[in-house]
Amino acid sequence: MKKRWFLLGMGMILVLVMCGVSDDTGAIAVYSEPTGADVYLDDSLTGARTDCVLEDVTSGHHTVFVSLEGYYGWEEGVVVEPGEVDTVDAVLSPISSPLELCEE
Repeated sequence: MKKRWFLLGMGMILVLVMCGVSDDTGAIAVYSEPTGADVYLDDSLTGARTDCVLEDVTSGHHTVFVSLEGYYGWEEGVVVEPGEVDTVDAVLSPISSPLELCEE
């Protein structure tokens, strides 16, 4: 019976190693004011919009860029730790139109 459990355990370890299961990923929660902005991770559009959580992000340094029409883009560096959730809060500034500038 012990031999069966040992073999089963070794088989499970082998499967996990071969499947590349690792715990070197974390997550980034991205919030913005206003919400609904496009989220980029390391210059790649993620397809997510704020407020969201980007999961399975490899640990290490990353850049989060948030973009919404009519607002200046916002960017911040993030260090993702394995098993952790890092939070970024973007406050977007509206782009003033030439008419608004003349009215002041």
